[in-house]
Formats: sequence, structure tokens, C-alpha cells
Amino acid sequence: MNARRWWPPLLWAACILLATWMPGAKLPRFNVPPGSDKVVHFAFFAVLGFLTLLALRARGGLRMVIVVLIAIAAFGAFDEFVQKFIPGRSMELLDWVADVSGAATGLALATLAMRGREARS
Repeated sequence: MNARRWWPPLLWAACILLATWMPGAKLPRFNVPPGSDKVVHFAFFAVLGFLTLLALRARGGLRMVIVVLIAIAAFGAFDEFVQKFIPGRSMELLDWVADVSGAATGLALATLAMRGREARS
């Protein structure tokens, strides 16, 4: 297995942790509607799902997609749990739901991209 293809999802996961473990007082303040952070969670984890499935070079097999989704869901749950102990941050179930929804979307897009690439080959 080529270890280089794992750098993108691992670096992206590190970026997620850096962003979500930053104390609340250090976060930039924007005038956005309440709950809009769910869009950010969704996007972060959609990219993570996409990059992870590409790193695996999985051919979109349902079993592999489910395993990856469970692993990313556990990562998201761990991330939310840790935020409980960070000043100015909180653990939120809806953040985790956005994480898992984003991951599922990223996995679906990666599956479609890989199938499209196979069809062109």
C-alpha cells in the first residue's frame, strides 16, 4: 500500500482537530445565523470522507463505505467529546449529526468519482 496517499486525509483530520479544539475565545466572531456552524461541520467531514475513501482506493464496495463511515463517526464523536473540556466550546449532538451527514455525503461523492473514473478506463 502506498503511504503517500494517506497524507491528505490525515492532514485534513489534523486540521479538523486544530479548528475544533481551539478555545472559544480565540475563534473569530462572525455575524452569522445561529446553527450555521453545522454547515462547517458538514463540509469538514464531507472532505474527510471523500479523501479517506480515495486513500483506500476502495471501489465503492458497500462494506468498505460502511466501515469508513463508522470510523469517521467515531472520530467525530471523539472530537465532540473533547470539546466538552475546552473553554468556550461545547459538546453538541447536532454537530456530530452534521459530521456524520457530511462524511456520508463525501463517501457517496468519492464512490461516484471512482465509478466514473472506472467507466472511462
